[in-house]
Amino acid sequence: MDLHHKQHQAERVKFRKHKRKAKSYPSKYACISVDGMDSSKTHLPRTRMRNKETADKTRLRTHVIGALVYGLHQPASCYVHCDSFQQDSNMTIEVLLRCIGRLPHIGSDVTLYLQFDNCWRDNKNQVFI
Repeated sequence: MDLHHKQHQAERVKFRKHKRKAKSYPSKYACISVDGMDSSKTHLPRTRMRNKETADKTRLRTHVIGALVYGLHQPASCYVHCDSFQQDSNMTIEVLLRCIGRLPHIGSDVTLYLQFDNCWRDNKNQVFI
């Protein structure tokens, strides 16, 4: 196995460990996973039928960002936005802050584990906060 696959596997093992800690001790740990995709993967919005009238029309470009909070019985969050907002690290921060705002307890004594996509657009800043 090459180095890249070993590092990827080690990251996944560590993330599973953090999820277990958040589920076992929700008053001490929170684990948030954020990932996004654009309309090229989702094909949103969908139309029932494509015909001559709609075939050459420009589709609405949408971006979908999903967020999961582990250990606190929080529902999954889905954020959909159009091209009116730039898909960059600012959008990732906005989703993260909305997730943190929904947490019932977040204080200086809670360890927050974050899992982000490795997309260059989302993570071009090395330091978020």
